[in-house]
Amino acid sequence: MLVIKTRFLIIIGIVLILPVYIVHAENSPKYTEAQLQWSEHIFGIVNGTGTAKIILIDYDSNKITHYAETVPVFVFSDSSPEGITLLLYETEKNSGIFERTFSFSDKRSAPNILHTMEGDTATVMYTDNTLPLNHEFSEIRLRETTLIGLLGYPVERLPASNPRIVDLSGNQIDSPNIGEQVLLTSDIVSQEDHPQEFIWIVQTLDSQKRVQSLSWINGTINPQSSFSPSTSWIPEVIGDYKTTFFVWESIDNPTALSPPIQIEFSVDRENLKKTNSDHSSISCGGEKLCLTEKVVQIIDGDTLYLQGGYEVRLSLTNTPERYEKGFYEASQFTANLCPIASTVTVDQDDKQPYDVYGRLLGKVTCIDRVLNSELLYEGHANILKQYCTTSEFSNESWAKEFGC
Repeated sequence: MLVIKTRFLIIIGIVLILPVYIVHAENSPKYTEAQLQWSEHIFGIVNGTGTAKIILIDYDSNKITHYAETVPVFVFSDSSPEGITLLLYETEKNSGIFERTFSFSDKRSAPNILHTMEGDTATVMYTDNTLPLNHEFSEIRLRETTLIGLLGYPVERLPASNPRIVDLSGNQIDSPNIGEQVLLTSDIVSQEDHPQEFIWIVQTLDSQKRVQSLSWINGTINPQSSFSPSTSWIPEVIGDYKTTFFVWESIDNPTALSPPIQIEFSVDRENLKKTNSDHSSISCGGEKLCLTEKVVQIIDGDTLYLQGGYEVRLSLTNTPERYEKGFYEASQFTANLCPIASTVTVDQDDKQPYDVYGRLLGKVTCIDRVLNSELLYEGHANILKQYCTTSEFSNESWAKEFGC
């Protein structure tokens, strides 16, 4: 009987001690952030197939010291966004280093085989939820990319060139004036045989390396074609500046498609012909809203986000949608005429204040030019004749000229 009691006490002791050990393990201050990587920056593809290797260093995932363990990662590509889940295997007992060499194919995905095409970006993701107690997050998601099947480096895919400054008439200038609206632009040439998604980023620094302007344009460029994106900027202070142009796949996937290119220039005098940007003289008709707000984002040629949470859609004027011919030209025209951070005036349409998506409809004036009419005159838009009878602005000269 004594023996039985002793064993019972031992079992109770184990039950009481084990939860304490588990709690300590889940909140250990010794935990570290994991490291995730591909073994190569580029993996070759031969006859439509190839292999790639993933390496994860996460000592905290080694929970059983006498056993080689596994951890899951998620892998996807441009051709297979649905991706696959792979198990990485610990290289040896208690190492905390996990690896996996897997196959990819240009045919289709299968268990442990990722569907990719030449030129794809492959991405691996891993969630590390064993972090130190003083870490600001409860978990972090690691994400690393590699390129599949390229013979050269990724910067050869969409090279940028000819960085320059031009005025609103398209004339190249060497040194802009204070208060003068200029366009920062470069050329992009696609050397791909398939459509390529990209983001074109422009950053301007002053002599103290402080950011004075940061903007970007994202989209898809057609195979073997060229594009000259531009962004508007109005210098406000005399000094020396450096503008850098980047071309990446996306904000989430900053794989360089071109080497960065730069221009250096000076702003050294005030523009005596400064554009009038006083919106106090601009009046609105009717009884609906009359807004004077700053531009936060250009959605496309006929839609803008304004400070204060307003999404504004132009009345009567319609520009091409994404992936339609003329989309980039119309969007760029709007971005140049009504640049981000500039102030615009919106006269809400009295007869049709909102569209079916809840967007505010109106006439937008940028400086002293009406965006609705300028897009039409420049050939970037067409007029929506079906709404002529339900718009406050159908009797204006520009609307009548184009069919209302």
